Amino acid sequence: MRSRYAKWMYSWETKLTSVDNNRVVRPLDWGLDWTQSWPGCNGGPASQNNSDLLDYFRKFNDRIIRDSDNFYSYQKPVDFRLERREVQVFSTRRKSARHVGGVSALYFSRSDSVSGK
Repeated sequence: MRSRYAKWMYSWETKLTSVDNNRVVRPLDWGLDWTQSWPGCNGGPASQNNSDLLDYFRKFNDRIIRDSDNFYSYQKPVDFRLERREVQVFSTRRKSARHVGGVSALYFSRSDSVSGK
């Protein structure tokens, strides 16, 4: 007998897939373009067929695991601006055309949280 959770999941997935009948099935997008600026990236797959892409990602993951300190390392940003309550921090990593290289956040000082402002 299936578990209660399995029955619930099957019911939920069936409900989601039967909401409409105009779904389009697309091929898997491996996300190769996201990896081009990652540390440890060295070239790319031999071709765009699934077996070459799978082989590329397996080898890439092996390199990431072997050199995880480099892959997950953090370089303290030196290029940032604080204007009123907005902080803009610019990336220290190599940027791709897709990545603008910075983030913005609101800054709240400790004294603001303590006094309830």
